[in-house]
Amino acid sequence: MKKLLLLTLLLVGALSLAACEGEEVEGPEGPQGPEGPAGEEGPEGPEGPQGPEGPAGEDGEDGEAGLSAFEMYVEEVGYEGTETEWLADLAEGNLAEHLVSDFELSADTDDVTFIPGTPSEFGIMIDAVEGNHIGMDDLTLTASVEGGSATLTYDEESLKDGVAIEALGADAAEAWDVEAIFDDLGVHTITLTLEDSEGEEVDELEFDVSVIEGASVYAFDYDEDLTFEPETEQTFDLTFMAEYVNNWGYDNAYFNVSAPDGTNLAIDDEDILEDGEGTFLYDEDDEEGVEIAHDFEETYSVDLEFPVSGVHTVTFELYDADAGEVVETFTMDFATYEETVSIEDALAMDSGESVVVEAQVVDHFTNRYFTLQDDTGAISAFDSNSLVSGDIAIGDTLYLEAEVEEIFGLTRLSGFVFGDITTEADEETTRPDPVTVDLGSDAFDVDWGDEDEDYADLEEYMSHRLSMDHVLIKEVEYWPAPSDQVDLVFEDPETGQEITARYDNSVGDADVVDMLEDLEAGMLVNVEGATLFWDEYPQLRIGSGFDNLEVVSEYNMTVAEFVNHEEVEDLDGESVLVEGFVTRVTDDGVYIQDPEENRGLFVEGSTGLDVGDHVTLLGDLKVETFYGNRTLTLEYEDTLITEDDTVEVEPVTAYTAEELADNHPYTESLYAAAADMEVIRVSEQQGVFFVEGGEHDFRIELTDEFSDVAVGDELTLEFIVGDIFHDSIRLLHVEETELDDNGEATETLSFNVDDTGMSSYDSSEQTFTVEGYEFGYVDFMDQQGWMQGSNGEGELYNKDAFTDIEEIVVTLGTDQGEDMIVYAGDSENPGSDDTTISEDRDGDDFTFDFSGDTYEYFTLFADSAIQVDEIEVTYVD
Repeated sequence: MKKLLLLTLLLVGALSLAACEGEEVEGPEGPQGPEGPAGEEGPEGPEGPQGPEGPAGEDGEDGEAGLSAFEMYVEEVGYEGTETEWLADLAEGNLAEHLVSDFELSADTDDVTFIPGTPSEFGIMIDAVEGNHIGMDDLTLTASVEGGSATLTYDEESLKDGVAIEALGADAAEAWDVEAIFDDLGVHTITLTLEDSEGEEVDELEFDVSVIEGASVYAFDYDEDLTFEPETEQTFDLTFMAEYVNNWGYDNAYFNVSAPDGTNLAIDDEDILEDGEGTFLYDEDDEEGVEIAHDFEETYSVDLEFPVSGVHTVTFELYDADAGEVVETFTMDFATYEETVSIEDALAMDSGESVVVEAQVVDHFTNRYFTLQDDTGAISAFDSNSLVSGDIAIGDTLYLEAEVEEIFGLTRLSGFVFGDITTEADEETTRPDPVTVDLGSDAFDVDWGDEDEDYADLEEYMSHRLSMDHVLIKEVEYWPAPSDQVDLVFEDPETGQEITARYDNSVGDADVVDMLEDLEAGMLVNVEGATLFWDEYPQLRIGSGFDNLEVVSEYNMTVAEFVNHEEVEDLDGESVLVEGFVTRVTDDGVYIQDPEENRGLFVEGSTGLDVGDHVTLLGDLKVETFYGNRTLTLEYEDTLITEDDTVEVEPVTAYTAEELADNHPYTESLYAAAADMEVIRVSEQQGVFFVEGGEHDFRIELTDEFSDVAVGDELTLEFIVGDIFHDSIRLLHVEETELDDNGEATETLSFNVDDTGMSSYDSSEQTFTVEGYEFGYVDFMDQQGWMQGSNGEGELYNKDAFTDIEEIVVTLGTDQGEDMIVYAGDSENPGSDDTTISEDRDGDDFTFDFSGDTYEYFTLFADSAIQVDEIEVTYVD
């Protein structure tokens, strides 16, 4: 083994050693460990274990270099090339045939029968596994036997004194036959020892063999895939074989045959065994029997006919007439099947009728219940006498004769007559997919367990495996031993309808138990593969065919409970349920607020909700921190519950700037109001100003469009609270802005056809007055309740100046008029030479935004036959 360690090091460090051969180097730690003591000069290392650091000892200063890797390789292997050629061969893998790490012995004696004095053969093998040691020149295999004398012959050479074997290359394997002759009965231990050329043991293998009395081996071979129908004759071939083992047999032997009562059995058409017993001989010419020779084989034609369905056993006994005893007994099982009906047809039969079905076992509960399914439907089976269910597995195809039974108007099978597994499930067996149902649907709105209840709507789901998405666990109840069962109450979040699923651990399915053991009330789950069937009344069962129970969310809280949660950071990325009511709807999502406390949360994503909806939402919680302030966002996935108690949303309270900051020290999406906020400083940044807040002056940033404010203005706002910092409040989606007399109040002027007094189209200018403002128009008229503009010529404008026009909204009377132009300017009746105001259309509403500058006049051009229902002008007086 020393040689193997040396060569391991050689190959690992070959290239680096070759590069530094003969140099004097300081050895930091020679691999030889304690054998290399400090000295003035380290010993010259002929064995070379010190590697590329040189042969110096642990504390050696300047050790002399030992043999290089190339020199060691030449010495051990006899390499005849130059060092350059050796390096090239090593790099290109040309020396791989020398690289083996280990040898393994194995012997094959499993199916060998050893009889005293009779030669028997078994196989031995030597495997050489590739590694990183140089191979051995030769090997010797030695054998010894304990427990009695024996002769082992290997390749015509005795193994007792050892046999030389030529060297094996890398990843090689050699196999030989060994002939063994044992003199004594009993258990013998054979030891094989593999040694290398230096006498060191490479591998050793011990195994036991049993030497027994000789006996003849007899066997039957017949077709096991035959299908019988009752009272229908089938023919098959029966082959009898006697295998050679030793030198004796039976001088006078024949067969007794027995079969179920009423079975007709004939062999070679000679003996009809109607009474279930009879004899047939191997030699038709010798009615007293015949010696069964070694290596005997004879095939007979057999006719069988069974009177009834079932698994029938036919027994053959080999009888030694001289000894007067049965020598061997052989049995053969045959199944007979009546014609089957579909599950759909079975479900339509009356209670008490007999039925035969063949279908797949899709679920199994306790030790008496299982369900069957074919392409037409599913049916439950109640095994009152354990005829089959103790042996069946999920996925097996089962042939079943039973009686139709009705329980509360629903159909199942019971009263089994006969059952047999016709096809056993394997890894490739598949089952029908579960049926996805809505627990909140009308079909499941029943009073479970009430025998007067009408369960007819559940008929289509009976005995099917079902899947339910997004149901709540309302209750988990573990029953004490000996019942050892678990009841899970599932609830539809929207309707509150419930159903109980029961798991009975007598099924003994560890995978199902693992799914159930950590469940708690309040969890939102997806259920896949629970079966609806009946036991006195319809119920949901979790059996061995259960697929999965996926926990969608473990967290079910109100907005305030999440916002106030001490460890909410740990919930970042978790799927959660949040209850609240909607305070505002935006293009990006909605804001929801706690039903009881003043806490808010932004929900990101399209929800289809309206302001005031009381909801429970599912989504992923996103927890972020900005400048030390936390923000919570729910990334919307689904709306689980929309409560009936829709609320009238109002701001939660009115705050001063100081109160707002004091009461809400971190980010919230709260719908609130702030009153009596006096502006003390205005920033150059649009929408940013400062208000007085007690000890601090607070910076307010409005993210929506907002009119200019001036120092001294007192504000009343409705808004969503955004980021709240020590001296800054960011307000989102401001609903209302009111300024006191110190500021500029915005007013709105609206007029329709009743305000104008228009009569007819006229190219001359006409006027009308609304709320003290005079307007002019050309080619407009009052027609059928609208202000009608003529095609391409109508215009409408103000003759009295506004201080500052903020916005004009035009509502059409009909959905027509794609082209409408508004000009703005500082003189009466602006035209194309003035500013064109862009439009933003939403259905019949055209909005023209004037906030980019200060304008006193506008002109509306009707570039088509526009019918106007209303015009609203927002302005500063």
